[in-house]
Amino acid sequence: LSVKAPLSINNKIEGIIGLAVDITDRKKREEAENKLKMQEELYNIAKYVLHDIAQPVTVLKGYLDLNKSLSGEEKRIFDEVARSIENIADRLLSKYRGGKDAIESHYVLVTWCLERMISQKREQYKGRDIEFKSSLDSANKFVFIRGNFVDFSE
Repeated sequence: LSVKAPLSINNKIEGIIGLAVDITDRKKREEAENKLKMQEELYNIAKYVLHDIAQPVTVLKGYLDLNKSLSGEEKRIFDEVARSIENIADRLLSKYRGGKDAIESHYVLVTWCLERMISQKREQYKGRDIEFKSSLDSANKFVFIRGNFVDFSE
């Protein structure tokens, strides 16, 4: 930060006088405070989103438990979708809390994930004129990635 003013001698401007102050530390402190404030605001938003998502998911899970007309496969798919929504909301909250993701990564079998996602899409678009086919090369049947199902399916 610098301040400059005219230097007068006998009412005649003879030059410029200035003062410079290093405000780097103050700026870093302000940036850190702003970042913390924004993180707190995002955390509060994430908390409300988590609450708003959790309520309908709980109702959905209760409905699935009571509904006897769904097949076992249909219930499994809807339960996975509900669990996936809960995981996404939990991870959102965890991220803005400044913590590590709530879902640990591990080795995931790619073909298994793809088949589950295709199964979900088949159920989602049931009754429509859409056909889902999967053709997986047998040489790649046991390919793993390090991650988690939620990340991979997103």
